[in-house]
Amino acid sequence: MQACLIRLYMDESFRRLAVLEPDATLKKYDLTEGELNTLKSLDKQALDFFAVSLRDKRRERMGQHYPLVFSVVPLPKIERYYDRFYSLYGAKPEQHSYQLTLGFGQFLEQTLSGDKEIAPWLVDLARYERLYNGARLTPPSAGLRSSRVMEFPVGDKILELYPSLEDAVYVGDFDHELTPVVAALRNNQKPPEAVRKPSYMVFKQLPDSRIPKVLELSPELWQLLTACDGSSTVGSIIASLEKQWNTQGLKDDLVGALQSMYAERLVKL
Repeated sequence: MQACLIRLYMDESFRRLAVLEPDATLKKYDLTEGELNTLKSLDKQALDFFAVSLRDKRRERMGQHYPLVFSVVPLPKIERYYDRFYSLYGAKPEQHSYQLTLGFGQFLEQTLSGDKEIAPWLVDLARYERLYNGARLTPPSAGLRSSRVMEFPVGDKILELYPSLEDAVYVGDFDHELTPVVAALRNNQKPPEAVRKPSYMVFKQLPDSRIPKVLELSPELWQLLTACDGSSTVGSIIASLEKQWNTQGLKDDLVGALQSMYAERLVKL
């Protein structure tokens, strides 16, 4: 019955069908006769009121996760965007709240990119907050809080290992320089117009902290870090980057950069 109630509260189309054809609509759920009669007797106006109230509360809560975007994009647009997201996806009982938050961020990026009335840099701002939330909200693994068991390998042994991003580390590329924009918005100031300039950032969860660490990366370090997806050895990553950059003899420099990333707990081996 609980699953049916949740859907009634969150799915407007299902709620309308339940009013028009309650027996045919509600029979999809394993309900006792008493539960079925209880649902059929629910006050329809009260149900609609509760559903709208629940949607508005969830939108307000989402605004706490995306305060920068919500402070810049006009409220009528925010309400329209969220209502569309809510009606399309809603919240599933088995879905973690952080997954819903990150899903809204992806939806927001796609929606903003298609809105011709919105400044293009706002798409980047939505991506920034999504990745920030990823690092902030992803449940930490035990490894994040413990000391490293394995020292960084020496010699050619490192070339055989498969590096990947550490838990709760998110990497993003942006079309605009966001650092001054984010700083102004966090200080409740009018943001400067974002400069169109490619930029690269990594967002890292810190033990026992609700505030992720944000690092700006050079294009080369961004390429190295994004190549650490667990599918390629260090040796093959080096060979691939040397080919892309048309430069040989980068092994020592790239292994050194990888060692720094390992010490910073951006990658694991």
